[in-house]
Amino acid sequence: MRRKLAVWVAAERNRLFLWSPAVLMVGIGAYFSPEGEPSWALGQSVFALATVILLAMWRLPLRRLWIPFFLISLSFAACQWRAQWVATPLLREEARNRTVEGIIDEIEPIEEKEKLVLSHLTIEGVPPEQTPLRVRISFRHQDNLLAVGDRVRLTANLYPLPSPIMPASYDFARHFYFRSIGGNGFAMRAAEVIQPASASGFHVWMNNLRHAIGENMRNGMSGSVGAVAAAMTVGETGPIPADVKSVLRDSGLAHMLAIAGLHLGIVTGIVFYNIRLLLTLYPPLALRVPVKKIAAVCALFSGLVYLMLAGGPIPAQRAFIMVVFLFTGILLDRKAVTLRTLSLAAMVILLLFPESLFGPSFQMSFAATLAIVSLYERFGSALGIHRAHGFRAHGCICWASSSPRWWPRWRPRRMCCTTSTALRFSGCCPTWWWCRWRHL
Repeated sequence: MRRKLAVWVAAERNRLFLWSPAVLMVGIGAYFSPEGEPSWALGQSVFALATVILLAMWRLPLRRLWIPFFLISLSFAACQWRAQWVATPLLREEARNRTVEGIIDEIEPIEEKEKLVLSHLTIEGVPPEQTPLRVRISFRHQDNLLAVGDRVRLTANLYPLPSPIMPASYDFARHFYFRSIGGNGFAMRAAEVIQPASASGFHVWMNNLRHAIGENMRNGMSGSVGAVAAAMTVGETGPIPADVKSVLRDSGLAHMLAIAGLHLGIVTGIVFYNIRLLLTLYPPLALRVPVKKIAAVCALFSGLVYLMLAGGPIPAQRAFIMVVFLFTGILLDRKAVTLRTLSLAAMVILLLFPESLFGPSFQMSFAATLAIVSLYERFGSALGIHRAHGFRAHGCICWASSSPRWWPRWRPRRMCCTTSTALRFSGCCPTWWWCRWRHL
């Protein structure tokens, strides 16, 4: 047994990096486990000490034993940095019939009403040092149109962030806190614009463009078609009728409404394919310039533009990081999709957005991708890659699909899609069960 364990450790010595995301998760879990905020001085001191020890041991073989402790302290410190970056005072009690002034940061249309995220706030009866950085206020549609950047005044009832409805359920307060939102509420009457948008920055222009695209799609398509189309294009899911949302949830398609890997993959894939195709139509150009790399740069730029147009939600930011690593591999003439790439992307996401560890989006997307890439890396060299009917597929799949005796004559495209779907399902099953248990 000891000999087999030693052989396994020796064989996996160069693959220990793949366990780095799991080690980072230990530090993130340690930060979020206590009821109160961990000591800032203690967390930063432990991280500094771990860094000094790692640098002192860098030339020693024992450094491999210390790297996990360094990663745990790093992820713990990253949680503290993230919490300090988004820190905001929280409303501790209800504030009824208060006059609120602020600048519109976000506009989220919802069926028969809208939700505003206001910043640079002034709340009647709340001292400036206790005023949240941002609040989220809902109100019914009004005649005068609002735009991002407008300074508005309204009368609203404000409430503290909601606590979990039951033990171990989803923590909405944590979700809003990491968006620098310190309270929720609803307006008693229409908002009054006291100063139209004067800022002409790129952020304001992009948010207004996003809202205008959503409004045009909803007005140009009848019924709920326009609302669903706008949600899948710019991420405004609020105007979708409740019965349509219920049908999508029951059919397991509600995740398609959130701007994430599917949408960014479609956008960047279409741009990459078409740019590469257009450049190869002129052979003298295709033989002299790196067509594939030019298409990869164009796809990266299109993904960045779409990310900003969709409002930059956290799932879309995680998907864009994956897209960056994918096309960076193409630019460097390396394998684009490997377990190392997946691990590196997970590390970057966990260090930048440690709170995403507890969301089903992060867990299910990485679980599905891990299942597919793991099978490819484990059996890809043994099975080989062959072309069949103009489509790249695993050798065993192509062979099985052409067998007339024991396997149905499926085309390789269908077989590859079936295999990928089965792998994604098997990878997401543990996360799905955990989310059902946690009522997420």
